[in-house]
Amino acid sequence: MTSRSARWTPAAGRGPRSVSASWPVEPLPERGLGGLLAEVPAAADEPLVHEGTTVTVSRADVEASVDALAAVLAGLGIGAGHAVVVALPNGVGIVAALFAVWRVGAVYVPVNPRSTPGEVTHVVAEAGPVAAVTTPDLADRFALPVIVADEGGWTTDAGGPVDGERRDEDIAAISFTSGTTGRPRPVLMRHSGVLELIDGVIGSLRTKPTDRPPGPPMPNLIPVSMSLWAGI
Repeated sequence: MTSRSARWTPAAGRGPRSVSASWPVEPLPERGLGGLLAEVPAAADEPLVHEGTTVTVSRADVEASVDALAAVLAGLGIGAGHAVVVALPNGVGIVAALFAVWRVGAVYVPVNPRSTPGEVTHVVAEAGPVAAVTTPDLADRFALPVIVADEGGWTTDAGGPVDGERRDEDIAAISFTSGTTGRPRPVLMRHSGVLELIDGVIGSLRTKPTDRPPGPPMPNLIPVSMSLWAGI
């Protein structure tokens, strides 16, 4: 079985903390959420992602991680409309996974790493992903080709190409309702719809460093907003 891997060099001191990001001032891209990263005008060594209040990761490191994972996904034949389930802790890795999935045209399916095996099985059955991106200790929960995040790299022992359902190319993500009145239900989120909904959030995040008030970085509200929409 062929092993694929891709690595990048992360900033020191990374850990599972809250994440925030710096965004540009230009208008939202028309080509979808994956285009947001390319629109960031930051220099290669400028902080792009903040983990907590003390650790920063540069644009170059984030882009290298996105490129590396996108290469592994593409190597497995994952492309437009394929769903990819991602179960990672908070950190730069989950930001890279989000954009890497979108870069190859696939659909992002987030799973809480603390989900029970039964909850994971339900998400996989409903979303129909062709692969999973997760940590080594969670890999055995997915009866799928698995890409493992370990020490800043992305590796897989899966062969390719994968085969599975392809959704409309405008589908950006599949989130799930909270399940307070029954089993969680999948909610399809379109690139066009999400971009419109988060326009105000992106506008707030896309302020120049000189325009921001002093203090710790602003929390990334996009994942929170996506979760809230799914529950409405």
